[in-house]
Amino acid sequence: MSSLDRNIVVGEDLIQPSNSVRSLGVQFDYEMNMRVQIAKTYKYIHVLVFFHIRRLRQVRRVLGRQLSAELVSALVISCLDCGNGMLAGLPQSTLAPLQRV
Repeated sequence: MSSLDRNIVVGEDLIQPSNSVRSLGVQFDYEMNMRVQIAKTYKYIHVLVFFHIRRLRQVRRVLGRQLSAELVSALVISCLDCGNGMLAGLPQSTLAPLQRV
């Protein structure tokens, strides 16, 4: 099916389909395999979370080893938990990038 066949005309407006959309912070792709969501979560964790983990080094001595470890765990888990219910039932091969975090 060509992309022109998927366009919708409403009045004088032409609506073109998108490969993915975001709703409530979760990315849905047109195949509904959640690969876009997993890739975005993986990238978010590597960029933003590891930035904050590096910043925690500055205060780790004050916080102590145990509290620092708990903060890092909470930060990573909170990022992984966002939209977690949408990933239920997906094959292990799709979830593998998140398992490596």
